[in-house]
Amino acid sequence: MLLLQACSSGIYVAPGGDDANAGTYFSPFATLARARQAAAKADATDKPVTVILRGGVYQLAEPIVFGPEDSGTPESPITYRAASGEKPVLSGGRPITGWQVGDDGIWRTTIPAVKAGQWSFSELFVDGTRATRARFPNEGYLHIEQVGEDNRTNFTYTAGDLPDINDADGAQLVFLHDWSISRVRIASIDPKTRTVRMAHTVGPHAKHYRMNHYEPHPRYFLENSIAFLDAPGEWYLNTKTGVLAYKPLDGQKPGKVNVVAPALNTLMQVVGTTDKPVHDLVFKGLSFEHCVFDFGERYAAGQAAFHEEDDSTGGLRVPTPAALPVKYADRVTFTDITIAHVGGSGMWVSNTSKNIDITRMHVHDTGGNGLMIGTGYEKHGNEPQVTNINVTDSVFEHVGKRFFGAIGVWIGMADHVNFEHNLVRYTPYTGVSLGWQWNDKPTNCGNNTLANNHIHHNMQTLSDGGGIYTLGRMPGTKIIGNVIHDIPRNAGRAESNGIFFDQGSSDMLIADNVIFNTDRAPFRFHQAKEKNISRNNLLVHPADQPVYRYNRTEAEVIVKENDRPVEADKFDPATVQDAIKAVGPR
Repeated sequence: MLLLQACSSGIYVAPGGDDANAGTYFSPFATLARARQAAAKADATDKPVTVILRGGVYQLAEPIVFGPEDSGTPESPITYRAASGEKPVLSGGRPITGWQVGDDGIWRTTIPAVKAGQWSFSELFVDGTRATRARFPNEGYLHIEQVGEDNRTNFTYTAGDLPDINDADGAQLVFLHDWSISRVRIASIDPKTRTVRMAHTVGPHAKHYRMNHYEPHPRYFLENSIAFLDAPGEWYLNTKTGVLAYKPLDGQKPGKVNVVAPALNTLMQVVGTTDKPVHDLVFKGLSFEHCVFDFGERYAAGQAAFHEEDDSTGGLRVPTPAALPVKYADRVTFTDITIAHVGGSGMWVSNTSKNIDITRMHVHDTGGNGLMIGTGYEKHGNEPQVTNINVTDSVFEHVGKRFFGAIGVWIGMADHVNFEHNLVRYTPYTGVSLGWQWNDKPTNCGNNTLANNHIHHNMQTLSDGGGIYTLGRMPGTKIIGNVIHDIPRNAGRAESNGIFFDQGSSDMLIADNVIFNTDRAPFRFHQAKEKNISRNNLLVHPADQPVYRYNRTEAEVIVKENDRPVEADKFDPATVQDAIKAVGPR
């Protein structure tokens, strides 16, 4: 009797169900979209409604969209959760089958939708792991010998660096700026003159993105040519013929591996309007995987994977899109959510959303940022703002797999964001970025808290960032009790730090943080302003590096109270083990 009572409550969905069913435990629906319709009708009873997803993979034909009409009430929210002990995965991918093994050991299959120009993708996942798009060199980078006359569209490579490429069609230059990257289609490669020419300009319009602005011999590599398909685990897609080629890892056999390519631009959207926000929803225990981000022939990024969409935008930059956008939302909760294997960013909370709670989220293997909160433009006065966002006990790792300027967690123009007891690690650029204005003018961005987070192994590829990075005036903001470590020496010109307080950073309390294993100064202030209080921070620094680096910042405007500098050769890691245990997810 108890089992029957438990099974009779709620609306059920299962991969083997049918949308013509009743939506019960024994007769579940097949899709979340159908369950959403049933939940909206059930909500008319003013009783809490729960949709329960059984374990398995749900292959989405289109993104799931929750709008104002799907809202619950504060007393009776609508919940979408995993069945107890089960893992439902909502996938925007398509399985790839029909492999034929060539005499060269390469697997090949023809995808009709690609050949017809209806589908393209830049990521491939094999047995749950991101495969490597064919590249040269297979690891590391090359260095430009000399940039061309316009500093934007061509360069000379060093003799012997590149292999002979009979056809550069579809090949892509991946160019590393100091704190961002560009991905641009190659127009031609001339082996006689050792010249690589691009079909579009490299870097955003701003002059400091010129190819040799920071270094005379910047890093690059090439990607997406059949000529580069030489290492196990690499793949190449010919968009004209529709042929996908894959060089298998040792032990892999056709028909025995799960190969998935992403097809949808977003997976789930929680989107209201200015007048009618979507509200009172709960999502728990759901996993979201396989989302495509196709930028065309040119991706020229500034900071935090904000990029120009094409040459004609005149410098306008847009954020890398997210698999789960949340806009105009109020009182929405995400608990035990996983986002993985996506081409762009994980989740973006924006457009006046408020009272959003995120707990025990795990975001990993993203092409762009892990989590984005707020807007990327200036908002002055008392306009509505993204506010009251709580992120706790979550993990953000291995982000920026395609766009190396991406950030673990980006918090832009937002107010009252509480980011506490999280783990942010293994990022190509900054771990956590806070603020988004390059001066100290007042805005309604402030009262944000970064507390008790474990942030480490950031800045693994690019430069000029840190475990934490801040911008602009943010009154009432606190950066307290965090442990930050393993920030390597910058690969480019500008240094990387434990915490980097960039332009306009002011009105913040920085207290009780522990920073060690940084190859440069633990703290750096660049055009930072007044009312910053640095209190009781343990700052371990190399003997040849200062504790505080001041770039166009008056040391006197930074108030220091009982900070504890320690030279690295005198530091005992055992003394901070209790601090490490106290931070991160609980």
